[in-house]
Amino acid sequence: MNMHKRSTFWAQTCFASMVLMLLSHFAFSQGKPVSGKVTDAETKTPIPGVSVQVKNTSSGTITKPDGSFSLTVPENAVLVFSFIGFDSKEVPANAAGNVVLKPSVKSLQDVVVVGYG
Repeated sequence: MNMHKRSTFWAQTCFASMVLMLLSHFAFSQGKPVSGKVTDAETKTPIPGVSVQVKNTSSGTITKPDGSFSLTVPENAVLVFSFIGFDSKEVPANAAGNVVLKPSVKSLQDVVVVGYG
């Protein structure tokens, strides 16, 4: 009888653990799909390879050759768009349809050129 109580206890514990894991999975997997296109402000052409990241997370993607992107984000997320040679831009996910990046205009104070023969 004691062995039966022990196995019942472990079966109930395992079942409760599985239910909690499934509930936490559904709670954290909630999000909304966001998609759009990133273009250059001057040339109006799409920019491939732009990093699109959910602010303060490691979740993100890069734009495709046509400048388009899509990802699933949590509610009230902010997206950070960055690419070499362009100013970074933060946009609320609900307003991230078409994003325009401006070329970065920063002057270099010192340039060092090293040549090897």
